[in-house]
Amino acid sequence: MSLLTNLTEASPSTGPRTPEGKAISSMNALKHGFSSKNIIIMPGQ
Repeated sequence: MSLLTNLTEASPSTGPRTPEGKAISSMNALKHGFSSKNIIIMPGQ
């Protein structure tokens, strides 16, 4: 894929606009272990 194609296809992307979408996307880079900001306990743990 060429650089021009990447720029053309990515330009309409603006990211999440609603508060709900922003909350969901903020969890995309969720870390685990001791460096986690949030504690997640899965069922059965």
